[in-house]
Amino acid sequence: MLKQVGVDWQVEFLDSAAISDRIKNVEYDFAGGGWTWIWDPDLMATGLFMPEGGFNYGRSNNKEAQELILKGRAEVDLRKRQKIYQEVERLIYENHEDAWLWWNVSVSASGSPTPCGLKTESIKTS
Repeated sequence: MLKQVGVDWQVEFLDSAAISDRIKNVEYDFAGGGWTWIWDPDLMATGLFMPEGGFNYGRSNNKEAQELILKGRAEVDLRKRQKIYQEVERLIYENHEDAWLWWNVSVSASGSPTPCGLKTESIKTS
């Protein structure tokens, strides 16, 4: 289907060291990635868009987004913090630095029958 509109691509599955090397050296046209457990939005924001981020590799230097990330780190009000990180996402998206194609929702738990914040009545067991 993609070939019909001029897109010719090859999927490569690589080990994590090879992926990191390719991304660092910008040896790709499209790369997919994911974060398995984002318990705080700063994990992804800092990792991808701050100069010291472990997955930035110099690919992003959006000063406005960086200022918002720092502001988000310092904000303790959850609603205000949510709005700050939504603004970071908007800036990154509009600057064409990344595109979020999907957002998987999953529940994971361990350690006790009812982890903090998990409402068991909403989980179907059938």
